[in-house]
Parts: sequence; structure tokens; C-alpha cells
Amino acid sequence: MLMWAIHLLCDRNSKLYNLPDKEEVVKRDWLKDETFDLDKYSEVRAFYEETCMTQAERSLLKWNESMRSRDKFLSTQKYSLNNAAELDKMNLSTGKMYIELEKVQKMLEEEKGATKKGTRNLSMMEKQTMA
Repeated sequence: MLMWAIHLLCDRNSKLYNLPDKEEVVKRDWLKDETFDLDKYSEVRAFYEETCMTQAERSLLKWNESMRSRDKFLSTQKYSLNNAAELDKMNLSTGKMYIELEKVQKMLEEEKGATKKGTRNLSMMEKQTMA
């Protein structure tokens, strides 16, 4: 069950991938234990990411996690005279971060297009780069 839980959290084709509270959903619905400590298995998750995901998929996962965390942080901040300039700067840089995220997503799509079913790379003939 643990590996399925990790797969549901990490695989971008998972129906849970985009849920902001996906860890809670996995604990409740898949592991049947809301107190389950997923952090205790961080090495197993890292192993899954290294062996079952491409570099582009790992980058996308990290970007998405980072953006969720950042959005959550920004949404909890109250504007004040002491922090308004900093919050404005952070909000303005969000657009730049999404541009970088889009680059990672594009890299992933290019990587996906360079393989057939499974992990076999397309030949030059299949890519139609040879006449």
C-alpha cells in the first residue's frame, strides 16, 4: 500500500496529483490511517522518484510542490506597512516562476514525445528526421 500511496502522490497521471491536500486524501482513503507519517518514508519516496520518474517529471513535481507551498504562504499573509513591499515583490515574481514552470512542462512534453509506449526511444526514422 505504501508504494501505491507514493505513486498517487508523485505520478502526474494520478487523479490525485493536482489536489492541494493529496497527502491527507491518500492517508485517509488509501492507507486508512489519517495519522500515518509519510515523512518517515521519505527515503522510499526519493527512491521511487529516482527510479520511476524522469528528470523532467521530478523537476515538475518539485516545482508544483514549491508553488503550492508558496501560494499557501502568500495567502496567509496580511498586508501591513511593514511587509507590503515584500509581498508585492513576491506576487510580481510569481509570473516569472510560472514561466519557468511552463518551461519544465514543455520539456516534459518533449520528453514524452520522444518515447513510444514504455521507455524505448524513437528511432530517427520514427522521428522522421531521416529521409
